[in-house]
Amino acid sequence: MRIEFVIPLILCFAPVLAVLVVFFFRHQQTKARYQTLMYLADKGVDLPVPLLTEPRLAFCERRRGITLVSIGLGVMMMFAVLPLEFNDGHRLAELWGLGLLPLITGLGYLLSWWLNRRDAEHA
Repeated sequence: MRIEFVIPLILCFAPVLAVLVVFFFRHQQTKARYQTLMYLADKGVDLPVPLLTEPRLAFCERRRGITLVSIGLGVMMMFAVLPLEFNDGHRLAELWGLGLLPLITGLGYLLSWWLNRRDAEHA
């Protein structure tokens, strides 16, 4: 397999692999939490209500938005400065638009966070 095909494949599958790793570890954490709850329930311990609800992070949308905007800008800049050129005259820099997906998604998260915060202030 030629290097012209390997580099884009790695770039395309790296985010997918990162998401799968995050999902795997989150699943392992949830599984361990429920096993602990089942162990405590079998022992007859009264389970406190906070242990029965899923933990939520504060400002989760803001954190995700900032992270995705940063990733989108980073991908766009990375493709813009890569010097690799294909045999047909196309450059790898033409793929800068791939960074628009995380960039726009991050802006959507930031907008949602801002609207939710504004609604909470007026309620």
